[in-house]
Amino acid sequence: MNVRELKNRVADEAGIPYLSIGNYFYKLSPELGAFAERLNSIGGRNIKAIPPETIPDIDETVELEGAEAEALIAEFRALLVKVKK
Repeated sequence: MNVRELKNRVADEAGIPYLSIGNYFYKLSPELGAFAERLNSIGGRNIKAIPPETIPDIDETVELEGAEAEALIAEFRALLVKVKK
């Protein structure tokens, strides 16, 4: 799974368009906003090797190991449950 796929998955689970993750998550809680920032940071891992202006989506170039992706999804779900209580 790459970072774009992960962002799309959490957006789907939250019921929002993927382009709105940061704005939407910050409105829900500071913790979810920080989570969105962290996803952006992870998505930028290849920026030094691949200039973002040379490709359509830098997030697609960052592959996550299964355990890392699952941990991020679990963290997201836990944060979302807190907010919806």
